[in-house]
Amino acid sequence: MHYGSATDLTTNYSTVNSYFFTIDSRPFQNIAVSFKTAINNSRMGFDPLANWVGPMDQIGKLDFAGYSEVNTYSDLHSDSYEFDLNLNFIINDDLSILAEANYQNFDDHQPYVYGDTTGRWFYGKLSLRYIF
Repeated sequence: MHYGSATDLTTNYSTVNSYFFTIDSRPFQNIAVSFKTAINNSRMGFDPLANWVGPMDQIGKLDFAGYSEVNTYSDLHSDSYEFDLNLNFIINDDLSILAEANYQNFDDHQPYVYGDTTGRWFYGKLSLRYIF
């Protein structure tokens, strides 16, 4: 709820579109490759509040003029992308080496709500797997 029970008079909407794609391949007996991607787009917001008919204490003694602008500052819009590449070199049934590279991107198109959370990051890792 946003500002208590006053949200009864506003319509909140949200849309999230998520797409995932994965390719796994074993081009050679001792090498496995995996590529994964995730793409997300999300939006959320309020319709404008045209009038207030309830008692003022329902919105914590906030004025109607302030609450009526909730649609101008409570919308969210973001896009995110993630790409992941794994290479697994299989030495034998019990031992393998895994190399991974991951890139993530997050774009905050409405940074005034929570501050600008836009960012990008990349990480890589190299690991040794032994099954005993």
